[in-house]
Amino acid sequence: MLKWKPPREFRSFTYSQSGFKLDKKGGQTLLCLSKLGDIPIRLHREISDDATLK
Repeated sequence: MLKWKPPREFRSFTYSQSGFKLDKKGGQTLLCLSKLGDIPIRLHREISDDATLK
């Protein structure tokens, strides 16, 4: 049986493929979104410096 969540419980969103970057400040990894600001994130694996993020 499917369990539907009300809109306030969603923890995801869609963002364009440009206008963002990853930054490390004080040991915390931040996702910097151009129009929304900085969001702290938890990386589950390391991302190499020469990788292209989409």
